[in-house]
Amino acid sequence: MRRQCQATEQGAPVPEIVSSDASALPRLKAGITTTLFLFLLGCSSLFEEPAPYKAITADTWQVHCETASSHRPSDKELNKGVDKAIWLVALDSDNQPIELRGTLEDGFLRLGPAQPDETELLDGCVRALVNAERSKANEVARVRAFRPNERINVAIQYPGDDGPGLSRVIIFGDSLSDTGNMKARLRIFPAAPYWIGRFSNGPAWPDYLGSLSYVAIRNHAVGGASVSGKATIPKVTFTQRVMDGGQFFISGTTEQQIDLFKGNFMTGEGIAKPEKTAVVVWAGANDYISKEPFTGAIETLLDRVDSPEGYPAVVATVIDNLERQIRSIMALGAQHIVVGNLPDLGLTPIVLENKTYGVEAGLDDNERRLQLSQRLSQLTSYHNEQVAAMVDRLDGESDQVSVILFDAHTLFDNILQYETYPDFDLSEEAEFDIADNARILESKQDESPHSYQARCYKGSYLGETDPSFVCDNSQRAVFWDVVHPTTYVHCWVAFGLHRRMHDAGWTRPTPEISEVGDWCEGVADLAAGHQELRVFRYVREEDMLSPFEE
Repeated sequence: MRRQCQATEQGAPVPEIVSSDASALPRLKAGITTTLFLFLLGCSSLFEEPAPYKAITADTWQVHCETASSHRPSDKELNKGVDKAIWLVALDSDNQPIELRGTLEDGFLRLGPAQPDETELLDGCVRALVNAERSKANEVARVRAFRPNERINVAIQYPGDDGPGLSRVIIFGDSLSDTGNMKARLRIFPAAPYWIGRFSNGPAWPDYLGSLSYVAIRNHAVGGASVSGKATIPKVTFTQRVMDGGQFFISGTTEQQIDLFKGNFMTGEGIAKPEKTAVVVWAGANDYISKEPFTGAIETLLDRVDSPEGYPAVVATVIDNLERQIRSIMALGAQHIVVGNLPDLGLTPIVLENKTYGVEAGLDDNERRLQLSQRLSQLTSYHNEQVAAMVDRLDGESDQVSVILFDAHTLFDNILQYETYPDFDLSEEAEFDIADNARILESKQDESPHSYQARCYKGSYLGETDPSFVCDNSQRAVFWDVVHPTTYVHCWVAFGLHRRMHDAGWTRPTPEISEVGDWCEGVADLAAGHQELRVFRYVREEDMLSPFEE
């Protein structure tokens, strides 16, 4: 495998794929990406997140600002400025790099009481933007610390974060939670108009959660990660994987993420501040939908329920592995663990886009897609039932450990206006554009029409520059691509998750839903290109940093 790694680093040839069908080019572009991805899969070092040197030293840290170029509406070309992050060094009032002193714990730099607070560092990022060329960067996302001789970014725990409740969140998961880990490793995708490595058109829920609350975020989630790896991915040929369109790929497991955290980031035998730390584990979808592009594999999963590869058996494997992974986190001394369930896979744009399920059954496209939707919904319900039972089981084992469920399924149903979330109703504050993105499938056997949401972005992970690939209402759409939500949805996911942790007594109060609603709408509008995103954080209007002068 090392030879493959060396060949790739020196520039391996890309397999040639030829087609005379112009409409197939986006799919072939994605296939080329997948080929490169699988070729690189033999080089595990490319996917191993770099970790800072753990020994306690008196090193001076500096501040890294994750920046990008703002969206500008254009009828001719989509913005390329969000293709990758530009990391700038924050500056003090003398335009010198801001220096920090603190203690490194589990991948977090804990600042002492005399150190700068978040506002001072954000001001330093604005100075860095002002001194940089305007065309290169004018948006600020995350703010991180790094050693100049190491240049590995770590999350910052500010002095003010040491109040009541949690001060740290560690995340393990897949592309729903990835805030740039996949992009940092491969540097290929997701490309613009995906927002600086997020699998969305703007910030992802960990970005929002970090800005919404007094917590530092250590995110190990990687796009494409599964819970069970080889045990659940489809057994298909290399050629089939190359031509699957690149929508689903496997890039390690949540178990590998946890092992990496334990081996490379933990500074002691257990979690350094368990009473102040929450661990979020949210994954599982890739164990199922990775089979969707393949005729045969998807039918076996959904229709042959008594088969060893049918979904009841696959769900059992996923839950067994998930529980084992969570127990390994508990063994590290974790006291607060959140487990996310799955949104209804049968209501995603996968249904509208599918070309593989039931093609040999003689059904027309509407009938087989409606059947696919029903089967995916059944799978999701079964998975979520097992997750809920597992959470109850783990939570009841010890008074020292609290394990709670984040009900993403009901939250997404609330977004799609099917039911109301138990603690709040998004229909009162959120303004999702359900009608414009609705697509109707009618059945010959059922007179009731069935509505599904279309994806907003119609390109591949390799990116596009043609504006026609993005819907006109991206700032209020639900799904960015076939499985990933828009940044507007991500904002409400962060609100729901924070509210859930507060209800469990873990965090400070969640801001009022009306205030968060205005904030979510504002960021979504900025990400869609209607304004410029200056500094990404949760603020009330009177506390906002002054924008740049035009």
